[in-house]
Amino acid sequence: VLFCVRHTIELFLKNLYSNIEYIVCLKENPIQFNKLLKAQKLLDRLLNLGEELDARIKMYRFEEDTDIQIEKFINKKLVVSNRINILQTVVNDLSAECFKKYSKGQYTHDLSNLVNDIISIYNIDNRIKISFDNILPLLTHYIDIDPNGDAFRYLYDKEGNPHFETKGIGIVRLDIIAIQFEEMTKLFNEANLEIFCIKKEYRTGTFTKDLSRKQIEEISKLLPDQSTFDNKIKGVKEVVKEKYGLSSNKFNNVLKLIRKHREFSANSDNEISFLKLSDNAVKLFVECSLEKRTWEDSSKKITKDELNLLYVFSDISGWRYGEKNYAYFSEDLLWLYLYTKRERTVSQYDINPTIEVSYVIKGMEKCGQLTYASKMRRYLEPPQ
Repeated sequence: VLFCVRHTIELFLKNLYSNIEYIVCLKENPIQFNKLLKAQKLLDRLLNLGEELDARIKMYRFEEDTDIQIEKFINKKLVVSNRINILQTVVNDLSAECFKKYSKGQYTHDLSNLVNDIISIYNIDNRIKISFDNILPLLTHYIDIDPNGDAFRYLYDKEGNPHFETKGIGIVRLDIIAIQFEEMTKLFNEANLEIFCIKKEYRTGTFTKDLSRKQIEEISKLLPDQSTFDNKIKGVKEVVKEKYGLSSNKFNNVLKLIRKHREFSANSDNEISFLKLSDNAVKLFVECSLEKRTWEDSSKKITKDELNLLYVFSDISGWRYGEKNYAYFSEDLLWLYLYTKRERTVSQYDINPTIEVSYVIKGMEKCGQLTYASKMRRYLEPPQ
């Protein structure tokens, strides 16, 4: 029992260190990682295009008088394949640059060393530090008494000395250990979920060497709106510099990032609209959610692109997934829209206005599409 408890701790610490180290690699190489993200997205598109061309070539081979079409698609496939090979090399090189300091694993059983390794890098994100500091008091019962990982496995060490006696252990209270272990595993699960979400957050590419995505979001909410921006920005700039330890240049760079960011720019009343969702589509969807109209008939008056967009706004809110809001980020909007459009044909049966209207609004607001969200809320409000 003790050995299994100890082994659980060891595996948790090794996994946590590996995840933190991954974040360290990203945060130290923000420019290279963003290039890697763009290259990977382009590579995915080319791979999908290659599969589509293969399907076309196979289809035409079963038809007569199609030599010209087959040759055309084969030539396209050769061009795509060449680009895939070039881009794969770029992805490999950028990945190697980003993760050159990423270790293959920790080859030790010493819990104390593992804890110290984590503490040496966990300041990379304050949320990780807070989470791990909550666990440390419970780990103190185990980290120093078994550096080789054999005290709870064998009665004696290599010299024949009894493990427990040489460590001054006379009685083991399994009832106390059970209570500790229950609390410990609860904290482990919470920490694992948090580091999972934080990793997903960093994989959006929205971060700098000094700031996490969460901190950039906080800064975006401090910025004045467009009508008062020129008058108030100097004062806000000094507050932000003081709070986050930024120089003027770093603040200006973060400001540029926020202005290009679909979600964060909306916090200062600067909306970057995404595609086109007509007033008619918004009104019909809301009226169906209020059961003023039937969805079966009204959905036919909404274009396929609009139906797809409504579905994507609902999906990106995260309500369908275990990680909820962390299932997707606003940076995923374009990819999710194109993926949904390509991989599935969204119909009236894929989205239910009565159930999903609040999720659609949440998704719109999450992606900085405040105009669409405002129109939906207006139609939802009863007339005065």
